Amino acid sequence: MTGPNQANGENDPQKLWQNQPREETTLTLKLIRQRAQELHTRTRRELLSNLAMIPVVAAGAWLGFIETHDSGFRSVLVAALVWAVAGQYLVHRGMGSATAPERSALMTGLDFYRREITRRRNLLARFLQWTVGPIILCIGTLILLFSGMARAVGKPGAVLPFTTLGVIWFVLVLVLRSRHQRELKAELDLLNQMESAGKRTAG
Repeated sequence: MTGPNQANGENDPQKLWQNQPREETTLTLKLIRQRAQELHTRTRRELLSNLAMIPVVAAGAWLGFIETHDSGFRSVLVAALVWAVAGQYLVHRGMGSATAPERSALMTGLDFYRREITRRRNLLARFLQWTVGPIILCIGTLILLFSGMARAVGKPGAVLPFTTLGVIWFVLVLVLRSRHQRELKAELDLLNQMESAGKRTAG
């Protein structure tokens, strides 16, 4: 998932709003609506990309089933796969269907912007529980399984590179998620400033 990456560019909504003359407010709102549409597209793309997590967990479960007949390990791997499938179903259902074009056309730029910010915040809120969680369970189970196998043949450090990569991946996920949350908060603060400025102007 990615946040706004044009903070210093000409399409940065905050700079556009701060530098825009009052008589050109309509133009600014059009650009804000464009930004909201970009958020909408990014959210839809990330929802689709998150579906790739299901075959990843399925591949891990299949690998585990090949390597062991232990019912405990197999049960956990099956649970991870069920979690992955159910999680993506709940995430997509929780995000709601896209607004119909005719309804979207009736929304103001700021309303559309707020809706897309809210949708992305909801997606982030569900990310660790329903997308990362099943992967962590699957990877952790495989690490335990292969660690036991490595110790059995006298090579306890053989799984260390795989474990290290898993830890690095998880840390990167947490860092990126935190950054995205800060970016969305900044966008929400900007939206609130716009609405306050609009109310003062109307008053």
